[in-house]
Amino acid sequence: MSKVLLRSGLDMFGSDRGIATRVRRDIEAAVRVSRFNTHDTELALVIVVGAVLCLGQFLHDHPERDDAEATDHVVEELLRMFGLSADETHEICRRPLPDIPTAQAGRQPTGPLHTSAVSPSFRKEGVSS
Repeated sequence: MSKVLLRSGLDMFGSDRGIATRVRRDIEAAVRVSRFNTHDTELALVIVVGAVLCLGQFLHDHPERDDAEATDHVVEELLRMFGLSADETHEICRRPLPDIPTAQAGRQPTGPLHTSAVSPSFRKEGVSS
């Protein structure tokens, strides 16, 4: 899967369907509930896509690197860039990943990866979507 993203990632993320739509929707939802601080969600998407694609290439070029550790580090930096505190981003990145339902054969998932527009991992106490 990572090779597919590296080869066609810009096309996939530039699309109005699939993963780009979900990432954009999640960024917009986080901005709406004041979790992220960005004035341009399209450029925020560009930043996230660039980080994901470059990290993927970096990890392929450096297989000796711990992919989980590198990914957590990049995610912490992105979340801080969007306005979360260092302590909070560190705590979020130490949580276990949520279960993601497996797509049925021949069918692309169309719904959100989480049960709500903003992952509970990113919600502030007392702020609802």
